[in-house]
Amino acid sequence: MNQNPRESLNNGPQPIYSFEKDRKLRNILGDAQLKALKRDSSLKELLKLQTELVHKVDMLRQKYPDAESYAMFHVLGGSTPGGNNPVKYDDFPDDDSVEKFVNDLVERYK
Repeated sequence: MNQNPRESLNNGPQPIYSFEKDRKLRNILGDAQLKALKRDSSLKELLKLQTELVHKVDMLRQKYPDAESYAMFHVLGGSTPGGNNPVKYDDFPDDDSVEKFVNDLVERYK
């Protein structure tokens, strides 16, 4: 079966942009970065987190040629949605979900 990567077996196409979700996840990412910094004053923990974020952004960009059409891609990359590539989708499906990725970070940086 050749499934569209934007669709999950369980929930179909994702809805378009939610400002509240965008703001919430950006705040969570900021909190994780502060906690990483507080854990290790040498910045190693923060650099590890930043490397992980960049890796996730690169992976999504490679897997989804239209990654900039996803609102949550911009949350993860720290960019602003819109411009030349208007947002058409909220989040990536299943294990590619930025919301899931961010929630996993929260658990690690409690």
